[in-house]
Amino acid sequence: MGRTISGTLSGILSAAARDIDWTCDLIFPSQTMRFATSPIVVSGNSYTNELQRVSAIRQTIEAPTDTVSVGIQNLNRTLGQHVAANWAAWRSAIAIIGRNYYQTGSNGVRTGTSTWVEMFRGAVQRPTVDDFEVAFDIVPDTVSPGQIVADRNLGPLCPALFKQSNTCGYSGGLTTCNHLLRSPDGCDGRSNSHRFMGFEHRYAPDVNVPGTGGNDDPLDDGSGINPDCPRVDQYVRVRGENGDVEPQMVAFLTLESQLWNPRLRRFVPIKSLRHVPCVPIWELLTVSGAVGYSSGSHPIIADFADMNGRPVETIKPRERVLAEHEDLLQTSAALLRQFGTGDVMHIEIDADTDEEKIYCYGDTPQKMIVCHNRKDEPILI
Repeated sequence: MGRTISGTLSGILSAAARDIDWTCDLIFPSQTMRFATSPIVVSGNSYTNELQRVSAIRQTIEAPTDTVSVGIQNLNRTLGQHVAANWAAWRSAIAIIGRNYYQTGSNGVRTGTSTWVEMFRGAVQRPTVDDFEVAFDIVPDTVSPGQIVADRNLGPLCPALFKQSNTCGYSGGLTTCNHLLRSPDGCDGRSNSHRFMGFEHRYAPDVNVPGTGGNDDPLDDGSGINPDCPRVDQYVRVRGENGDVEPQMVAFLTLESQLWNPRLRRFVPIKSLRHVPCVPIWELLTVSGAVGYSSGSHPIIADFADMNGRPVETIKPRERVLAEHEDLLQTSAALLRQFGTGDVMHIEIDADTDEEKIYCYGDTPQKMIVCHNRKDEPILI
């Protein structure tokens, strides 16, 4: 089906000299970012000249508009840091691709006659970040995946982020909370029990939800041990579209993703993914500069001979740690500390041997820490 052409656009297209600028509007729940191939102003909105590439927009009779790939510069790391800090907002972002048509004189200078046309809009998918650009795909909203993680879980712990104004609401001087209702270090101890959002009942010890088989601890996956998880804003290495090794934020992993095993130097499939909110987080900094944030039980590989790893919370400074800076690197722990709470992703690799369950994670795509999928420990009865 042909496009409707306005009188202004018809005049520009019939001129002897004309040109276009591509634009990209990124619409988040709380803000809008605007990028273009040139610094322009459209309908009073300013666009920065940071849009590096827009793929071809194809249409066929049988199918809707194809996926559009976009690249925005990240040399100053501003947009990449925005992705890391606001990964949840990127999951619900909408992008609008447009063209700004304008006339030029014989010397190539704009004459002032211009018009903007929307070409395509859709949901942002699979943002990836490196030192040069933030790249993502835009797909029609009719085929984009919906929200798959509930706003609240059925666990006894309160899922609200401590001191978040629209959920927790606590504004006192205390700096920590264990997310329990009846606890001096929880809601009761902060006179904030009226905002408790978990499913711990004040008077009934049974937290089972009627009509269900029970309501387990959010850190218990049913095996009797805690899941070993990286924080959702960390990076892992995965298989790219062309079979290359690419960094990917944990929050955007899917069951189709394949993790890179730096020891075997091949990709391994993912069996399951489970989002776990409000987990105590541990920070590990190595002498080589790799930094990782994860749950305390996340197993860290010590050296080339280690096949299982040990929980990060048990590691001490100067103990051996295996890192991955494009190649495997033997280093040691420089700093280990508990770092508040956060959301983690429980990753289960579809493999049989311990060596196959090794991958790497880190706070930046360049330097990562080698870790294990999980370390089975005896169940205490």
